[in-house]
Amino acid sequence: DIKVTIPEGSTLKTIARIFSEKGLVSEEAFVKSLDINNFKDKYFFLKDFPKDSTLEGFLFPDTYFMPPGKSAEFYIDILLKRFEDIYFNKVDGVIKENDIELTPYQVVTLASIVEAEAKLENERPIIAGVFHNRLKIGMPLQSCATVAYALGVHKDVLSLDDLEIDSPYNTYKNFNLPPGPIVSPGLSSLLAVANPADVDYLYFVAKGDGSHIFSKTYIEHLNAQSKIESNK
Repeated sequence: DIKVTIPEGSTLKTIARIFSEKGLVSEEAFVKSLDINNFKDKYFFLKDFPKDSTLEGFLFPDTYFMPPGKSAEFYIDILLKRFEDIYFNKVDGVIKENDIELTPYQVVTLASIVEAEAKLENERPIIAGVFHNRLKIGMPLQSCATVAYALGVHKDVLSLDDLEIDSPYNTYKNFNLPPGPIVSPGLSSLLAVANPADVDYLYFVAKGDGSHIFSKTYIEHLNAQSKIESNK
C-alpha cells in the first residue's frame, strides 16, 4: 500500500494532485470522478446537499494507506467513508448537544472557513465563536479566506479590488454562509464549530505571527489594526 497524507485545509484540486503525485490515479481522472451523484446512493448525508453542490470539504484530511491500481472512485469513496465515520461519531452528537442549528453541510462549510482562518489550535473555537456571533445578528462573515477561494489564488494580503469580486463566495458582499465549503476541515475545526467558545467578539485581525487580536466593537477592531500596523 502507498502512504497518502491529505493535509487539513486541502481543496479538491490539491487532493487530486496528491493522488497523481503518488502515482495512484491521474488528476483528470480524479476530478472527473468527483461527481456527487456517484456516491449519493451510498452516503445518506449527501442526499440533503443543496443543488449544484460538490464534494469540496468532504474528503477527510488524514493519512491513508492506499492500494495501487484502483479507480479514482475507489479512493474518493475511502475519503468519504472516513468523513462519515469522523463526523457522525465525533461531531454530530456535539452539534445536537449544543443545539447548533446548522445542517452537516453548513457545519462543514463554516468549519472550512475556520480551518482556513485559524493558525493556532487554541484559537479555532474563538474564531468559530466570532462567526457564530455574526451569523446570529445577520452580519457578513467578511472572511478573506472565502474571497481567496473565489479568486482561485492564495494571497497573503487581499486588495480592495479583490474584496469587490462578484461571487457568492465573497462574504464581504454577501450575508450568511457561502454556497459550500472552501477546503477540507479537520476534526479540530469541525469540533470548534460544534462547540464554539462562549465569547462576545465580533472581529479579529491577524497579528502576522499566526495569532489574532479579537475585539467586541468596530472601534476596538480599528485600534487593533493600528497597533499591528505600528509594530511592523
